[in-house]
Amino acid sequence: MLQLNNVNYTLLTDEVLLKNNKKERLAPCKEIINRLHWDDTLVDVLQHFSFIYKDRFEGNIKISYQEYLNSELKDDLPEHRIQTLIYRDNHIFWDKNQRIDLINNGEIYYLIEKYTTFVTNAVNNDNRELKKKNKRTIVEVDMLQDKIVDFDSEDDYVHYYDEYDLMFGKYL
Repeated sequence: MLQLNNVNYTLLTDEVLLKNNKKERLAPCKEIINRLHWDDTLVDVLQHFSFIYKDRFEGNIKISYQEYLNSELKDDLPEHRIQTLIYRDNHIFWDKNQRIDLINNGEIYYLIEKYTTFVTNAVNNDNRELKKKNKRTIVEVDMLQDKIVDFDSEDDYVHYYDEYDLMFGKYL
């Protein structure tokens, strides 16, 4: 039973289900972007996000937030045209049509941690590979001089380069 303007209405079962299954409020994109600006834990997202907006003539257009800030769109684009916010060109963290909001449910923090861990591991692996490559190059050069050098520590490596510079630096 529903009462509007002092009139009682009988609801059908479908109407009762619809009334009870209301969708949760989706935060507007302006609220999400403001949160990115003011929440210190979301600095990485603010620096690396792009969005898709609906253009009247060209359809859906993707643009980075930094590019948006430096363009005329900043003053001309109505916020209701923004459809999707994307983190690092791979992860949708807010979508109007699919009702995705990873900011307010906290899942964005997991995404940031996952990405920064991945990048940190990749950088560490690259540094290890670079050191191995440099070590192999020095070993190969010294093999040409009938001398094999193997470094047990970073200090040995630096010491070897200092000696090498003293001996051969004058030819460079």
